[in-house]
Amino acid sequence: MNEVMLKKRIPKAWSEAYITLIPKEDTDSHQVNNYRPISLLNADYKFFASILAGRLKRYLNNFIHVDQNGFLLKRQIKHNIRIILDTLEYYEAHPEKQTALMFLDAQKAFDNVSWHFMLLQLAQMGFGKNFTRAIETIYCEQTARVLINGELTESIDIRKGTRQGCPLSPLWFVLTLEVLNRCIREDKRNENEKEEYKLQAFADDLVFILEDPLESSCKLIERIEEYGKVAGLKLIKIKQRY
Repeated sequence: MNEVMLKKRIPKAWSEAYITLIPKEDTDSHQVNNYRPISLLNADYKFFASILAGRLKRYLNNFIHVDQNGFLLKRQIKHNIRIILDTLEYYEAHPEKQTALMFLDAQKAFDNVSWHFMLLQLAQMGFGKNFTRAIETIYCEQTARVLINGELTESIDIRKGTRQGCPLSPLWFVLTLEVLNRCIREDKRNENEKEEYKLQAFADDLVFILEDPLESSCKLIERIEEYGKVAGLKLIKIKQRY
């Protein structure tokens, strides 16, 4: 641990992952997009990453808004569901208001997030030098080999994304997504009467509550696209329910 935190050096085995592809349920197995890549990582690395994740998790609840309930201590999706139901009941009692729920999902979210963007968020959170060095070391150089039919491919250099299978990955993802969520909360162009219930999130599944949706949805999508260019994420599967 001292080698990583003080000298920014890690064993070579820590930087390499074997990726196995898990088929998604009820999809066409002939399409590569219908497989989920899971990283098989060195056991010592996962132990070290679990220690860092435990430290990070204790801090995140103070940094991430209560409308995000994915991967965080003492937060559950039932709170998102209850708030959305309450909001629907409120607008049902006020039919004069035009309202929409916009549902969004991120395309291969864990695979595409920018390391540079992620490390900027870490710097803004004010962690100590040793913790920051450890994270920077982990995300400065990574390689992967894909396991297909029992055979490994040649090594592939990785320059973005978080590894599915790493204890740190879900925490980094909700941290980087909080930047978008905070922009939406503070954007006065997307105001509604239920200001405290502007959005709900569970990891990368987002629900936005919009008044005057024909106008506000365009502004929201513009903001999301701006965020995607900076963070390296593409948010897709936009669905609206009026």
